Amino acid sequence: MAVSVALAPGAIASPAAAPTTSLNRQIGDAKAQLTAASKAAEQANRALEQAEGRIRPAEAAVTRAEAKVSAALAEVETAQQAEAAARAALAAAREEVARQRAQIKKVEARIAELVRQISGLARQAYMSGGEQSSLEFLLETTDPADFSLRMEAQRRVSRGNDTLFDQATAAREELGRQMVVLKQLEQSAAEHEAEASRQASAAEAAASSAQAARDAAAAAAEEVRRLVAARQAAVTEIDARRREANQLYERLVAQQARASGVTQTTGTLRSGPEAVAWAMNWLGKGSSYDGWCLGFVDDAYAAPGGTRVSTAIGQWYRAKAAGKGHPGDRNPPVGAHVFWWSGNPARHIAMYAGNGMVISTGVDGDRVGMRSMEYFDSYGPYVGWAEPYYG
Repeated sequence: MAVSVALAPGAIASPAAAPTTSLNRQIGDAKAQLTAASKAAEQANRALEQAEGRIRPAEAAVTRAEAKVSAALAEVETAQQAEAAARAALAAAREEVARQRAQIKKVEARIAELVRQISGLARQAYMSGGEQSSLEFLLETTDPADFSLRMEAQRRVSRGNDTLFDQATAAREELGRQMVVLKQLEQSAAEHEAEASRQASAAEAAASSAQAARDAAAAAAEEVRRLVAARQAAVTEIDARRREANQLYERLVAQQARASGVTQTTGTLRSGPEAVAWAMNWLGKGSSYDGWCLGFVDDAYAAPGGTRVSTAIGQWYRAKAAGKGHPGDRNPPVGAHVFWWSGNPARHIAMYAGNGMVISTGVDGDRVGMRSMEYFDSYGPYVGWAEPYYG
């Protein structure tokens, strides 16, 4: 994700003693590597911001997916309960059908017994010269009306056994009613079976939907893990670039200090090299200093609170009044305060790091960074440089 820029080994290694020309060449090489490293860190910072921008929506997607999983699981539970209720109703309906069939068998058995008795009477009538030799035709009809007609005929044959025939007729009518009830119960059982099947299909569909929701949630969580890993890679890359840049910057300052000297200070708790080293530790960081350039420079020199002024241009005028200012001079020593007449009423102050490079706030986005003096000319006209003066 981060963009790597290799730093030339010669730019990082400690320089050996060399003539001025060789030293200037080393400083020039270091300056080029410094610019490349600074750009790499800036690119890595942008990549990190992009990664963080993708992580937030991805985390929101995980939350939404987990909510869908919960809803899907609730639907599964509801569907399973409905299926269980439908199957319980089906079982109850089948029990009713079974009881009804048992009841019908009892009625059929009672009819068979009555027919057997009537058949005995018929045989007796036949023996005595009755009109009918057998009552088998009683069992050949399922129509209650036809059965009653045939029973009336047998009543005449049996010569007066009305009670027996009445019982048989009533039993046959009862059988007819029971058959109607059985048909109704069988219809109800079929409807319950269809409902149980429908609820089973609904439960299966809900389970499939829940699994799909689980898969979506797992995929969203995996995307978050991937993005977090990418972000960590970007952070690691930024840290590596910053360490390399810091090493380069420190050597650059050491080289430039030997070449052009270090600024004198008044009333500070840190020397020029110490202040520059402190400032370098903020490269790529320092969002809290955004818009507070003078505070950053004052902190670099650990200027006592009672010696500080409120604006960058105020610091310039104070140093100039004390004879410490150098208007228009573009060759400051390392650690010097450098000033530009920016559009901000307080103007702009930064710290010179050597070989035309300046450490300043608000460079890498809202962070501390290092750029050339020419870069800061875009802020406004160059004012000059001054020794860090806190008298």
